[in-house]
Amino acid sequence: MKVGLFTLEVLRRACRQLKRDGFLERYPGAFLLAMGFLSAEVIRAHAGDDEGRDATTAINFKGKLRHDAMATHPLAGQAFFISPESDGDTGLTIGRGPDCELSVPERSVSEEHCRIEVTAEGVTAIDVGSTNGTTVNLERLEPMRPKVLADEDILTLGRYSFQLLSAA
Repeated sequence: MKVGLFTLEVLRRACRQLKRDGFLERYPGAFLLAMGFLSAEVIRAHAGDDEGRDATTAINFKGKLRHDAMATHPLAGQAFFISPESDGDTGLTIGRGPDCELSVPERSVSEEHCRIEVTAEGVTAIDVGSTNGTTVNLERLEPMRPKVLADEDILTLGRYSFQLLSAA
């Protein structure tokens, strides 16, 4: 899977310069727009394990869910372009771990949290057994059961959210 990182300003400029058909030709995939944190209460924080890895922080969503504009994050406002590689690699792993294709430095995100697949059916999300779960539009996914995403769906890992935007 190919993952490219863009700022929104770079994408706006590309839209203006390339026009619709040129943009679709250059970016024949989808974008995951990093949105930021959902408000959540920490219910269990751990220092880590014997190997020096940080443990995943367990959370509980409280009250009305909303994105917390006061909590900034290094990824917020970044757009990740995802498209299959020509060698047939159609997936990427999102998580906190260094081996993930898309690494989210957030303790409520598991080391390997979610798998994204781009197939003929579209973009699919699969929770890989994470501590805090993966939701699509606030509906929790069952571990290891693929869910096809629609354009503009909100994908939340732990308390960190992305919005799926089709290039089309």
